[in-house]
Amino acid sequence: MKKEFNLHEIEEICYEIRKIICLYFEDEDIFNDYNDEFKDEKRLRLDNRYTITYLSNGEKLTYMVKKNCLAHLLGINTDYLINNKNFTSKNSYDTLKEFASNPYKIYTLNKSGKIDLNKVISPFVNTKIENFIKNVMINLDNTVFVCKFDKSKSYASGEDFQDFNYMIVQNDNDRYYVLLLRKDDNDKYLPISNQAFDSYEELTGKMFNILQNQEITMLSSIKVFSNGLLLFQRGIANDLRLNKSLMLKHISDELGCVPNILNNYIYSLNIISNNRTNNSYSSDLIKKIAYVISKKEPINYEKLGVRKDNIQPELIDLIDSYNDSLFKSADLSDDYNKLYNEKEALLKRLEESLKTIDELNSRISELNKNYVDLDKKDKDMQERISEKLEEINLILRG
Repeated sequence: MKKEFNLHEIEEICYEIRKIICLYFEDEDIFNDYNDEFKDEKRLRLDNRYTITYLSNGEKLTYMVKKNCLAHLLGINTDYLINNKNFTSKNSYDTLKEFASNPYKIYTLNKSGKIDLNKVISPFVNTKIENFIKNVMINLDNTVFVCKFDKSKSYASGEDFQDFNYMIVQNDNDRYYVLLLRKDDNDKYLPISNQAFDSYEELTGKMFNILQNQEITMLSSIKVFSNGLLLFQRGIANDLRLNKSLMLKHISDELGCVPNILNNYIYSLNIISNNRTNNSYSSDLIKKIAYVISKKEPINYEKLGVRKDNIQPELIDLIDSYNDSLFKSADLSDDYNKLYNEKEALLKRLEESLKTIDELNSRISELNKNYVDLDKKDKDMQERISEKLEEINLILRG
């Protein structure tokens, strides 16, 4: 069913879009007809900024918001408008400005049927506008988890599904903000979706099929640059590190995700940076594990040169979770850790069986030796009996 847009509603949407454009993407109020209506507001040029995010799985992302991403993030379909002869702009950002600058024109074009606003304005446009800044301004403390998305492991499908590389989920006052990122040709990660949910239950209900079997990790630190200069950098506070790790474990258990917080383990265990001799063994082991992970290969305890029962429990959890992440997919029911443990159990049973066979062979050898001894004694006895019988016969004949 088509929605009917009234002039007041269009004016409100255009006002909020103009505000975002002027405060976050321009140095001044470019909409002259509005007499610099945002002149007293603080400006922050998002398109001149980029953020380097360091993840607890050891990866680093360079994230930025470009002007041509804005319309889609706000729920405005500028592709439709670009292909309409009533609009002169030929790129998404300029078309968005043209759209926002004259709400009455938009109203009359829609009323006359020259454009269809149901094809232009998302049903969630107000929510997207309201949540835009909360979502794109990544807050280290508010970040709940980051999902590294692998489409081959996903059950998600349908018209509404968007292919992406990373999902960043933040929580502020029990409202959950979801930002989807996709890598461009310059290895920069750009936002492609701006969503929000009113509860954790709503978030997990909507995202279950997407998150299931996926790798999730934490945001460890960020660096924010503007015009190439470092504005600030922050690392996760120590008191939040453990809480976020526990939350990650809870989410992974509930949604069937695979947690990967290699760098967080390294930091928490204080292995790499600690030069005490009693940590040198673990330090070398961590380096070996990190090397195998970087090659996307399964971690094998034998190739690491260690026995599983000699490794710290935290590292065993890390290895098991990583191996599971390689083998979990929509068409593979058994995970690597389960298969590995089954193999270890079979090897143990084989070793026990071989040991039993050796014991039985030893007993057989002993019995054979006893048999040989008895046989010799029996032959000796037979010979002695024969000799005695011969003596008796001689006496009787004499």
